[in-house]
Amino acid sequence: MREFQVFVPVGQDRLAAALTAPDERPEGLVVLMTGMGPHRSHRFGIWARTGRELARRGIASVRFDYRGMGESTGLLGGAGVWYMADIPVDQAIACARFGMEATGARSVAAAGNCGGAWAALELGARMPECAGVAFIRAPILAPVEYATVARKARRSRLKRIVRSNPLLHRLARVAIDATSKGSLDLMARYRAQLEHGSMMFLFCEEDYRRGYESKSLEKVLAQLSPEHRARCTRLIIPGRSLQELELSTQDDLIRTITDWAAELFSERPSPIVV
Repeated sequence: MREFQVFVPVGQDRLAAALTAPDERPEGLVVLMTGMGPHRSHRFGIWARTGRELARRGIASVRFDYRGMGESTGLLGGAGVWYMADIPVDQAIACARFGMEATGARSVAAAGNCGGAWAALELGARMPECAGVAFIRAPILAPVEYATVARKARRSRLKRIVRSNPLLHRLARVAIDATSKGSLDLMARYRAQLEHGSMMFLFCEEDYRRGYESKSLEKVLAQLSPEHRARCTRLIIPGRSLQELELSTQDDLIRTITDWAAELFSERPSPIVV
């Protein structure tokens, strides 16, 4: 196993990244993405541990700090703010291309939680080489739906509570601002990814039992064709929540991601390079 700390160019900026690879040519490459805020190794170093476990299974991986975060240069979101519809897919694709060229991998997969799940989905929708996307504990519905809820809250009997609470007021404002920046059409991304690859939706059992995630996923699946639905998998691991990637869930999550990637690349033939 080999691991390298590198800087990947994206425009005028440089993204701090870690590339982990087996000694032999890898079966594929997994791009591991954090939510908003954590260092590229993620909470308790879970992505570093996942990358090394993937390498033991013959799979390369790359993890990186988003622009303006960690050791990467530039400004967050290009202007100091990262809106929900402003997904850093250019950064994800740049790291994926770099990792593929450096390791010789011909297929790629992407995994992420929270905003990183949206970035993984956007990467999958744009890269035909993407065999699969692991969507980990993230809002499954489009941001425009959350903005609608936020607007109603600000106009209803709850408006006094929302306006009097600085945090709630800011969250509502961010949700509404997201639509002014252009809504992220998640359904279009799901369909684009499922044209050439698969999707895994991953939850913890207690989160899933509350009903919101399960209802959201059912709503999405109902809008997909039978062929696309057949390429979707839902997996539920033991534990309270994947939102904070607690230590109690990490071993199960790492095992699930590595098993998923190993199966994914074993089933996908490498594209012929002429």
